[in-house]
Amino acid sequence: TLTSNVQQIRAIAHAVSLMQQDEMYHFNSMEVVICGQTVTELTRPEVMEPILQAIADANLQVKACGFSVNGQKVDRSQLPPQIEVVENGIAYALSKQLAGYEVLGL
Repeated sequence: TLTSNVQQIRAIAHAVSLMQQDEMYHFNSMEVVICGQTVTELTRPEVMEPILQAIADANLQVKACGFSVNGQKVDRSQLPPQIEVVENGIAYALSKQLAGYEVLGL
């Protein structure tokens, strides 16, 4: 999933939890890539605390777009360790799609 809204991570994590419980989905995991100006919120503990809990509860993988991180001058050392930075979020999502993954843009 590609999103430009950090707050959507909790809703995505909730959906993942529900899908993991339902055999109909044959669901293993989901990755979320955060792009755009909202990457600045990833360094704010008051924003990230409930989001990091949702990530852990759903076993969700969250990545930050390196292009956005650089463009917004985000200090990578301030990102939570659970958030991996990928070089370019859009290119990453496209590569996943080409590899056969479903890509959802929010």
